[in-house]
Amino acid sequence: MSRVSIRHTAAFTAAAVGVSLFVLAPVEMLPASAQTQTGVPISEVGALQANGYQQAHETAWANYGAARQEAAAKETALERKRAADAALAARKAAEAAAAEAARKAAEEKARAEAARKAAQEKARAEAARKAAADRAARAAARAIPAGSARAIGRDLAAARGWTGQQWVCLDKLFTRESNWRTKAANASGAYGIPQALPGSKMASAGADWRTNPATQIKWGLNYIKGRYGTPCGAWSAFNSKGWY
Repeated sequence: MSRVSIRHTAAFTAAAVGVSLFVLAPVEMLPASAQTQTGVPISEVGALQANGYQQAHETAWANYGAARQEAAAKETALERKRAADAALAARKAAEAAAAEAARKAAEEKARAEAARKAAQEKARAEAARKAAADRAARAAARAIPAGSARAIGRDLAAARGWTGQQWVCLDKLFTRESNWRTKAANASGAYGIPQALPGSKMASAGADWRTNPATQIKWGLNYIKGRYGTPCGAWSAFNSKGWY
């Protein structure tokens, strides 16, 4: 608040001390004995005025300082709240990320466990299948009469390494085609144990192809090897198409 010179003051009000004075001339031009309407000597008016302005100035600065302190306190509180909110958000984000990571880890573990169990089950099933095939092959071998066409076929297949399941497939194939009969004939012209079409194809294995089971079987094994690779390959084709 700026100070106003009494010298150039035309009128003023000093409510704090109850002074009400109308001045038509500078104070120093009035007689020292002059008084205000409330009886305050004119000589004291300047001091009273200066004191009032000083008090007002100090009050204003005090209020300004208090306002600044209050504003600073509010800003500090706001900053603390922002920091607390940010920390809370960061903590929640970290917790969410940890929960998501744990969920993914659990899913991955479950998938790995399921894959492991599936592999074990597959291995057990394969082992059981092989064991059953070996039992069937041994049972079939025991049931084959010595010197029979089946016995010859078994021995010729074994010479190629086709034992176990491969022999089972070959036995099933020739049983279905001719029941291991040397002179089995079909209206289509197929003939013999392997049902060669025409039967004369088997002449490449021997001139006695019409009656010799060994000749017929040799031709049949060569045919299977060249076209399907193994008896089980030929048996699979037969089951798919009805012929091989």
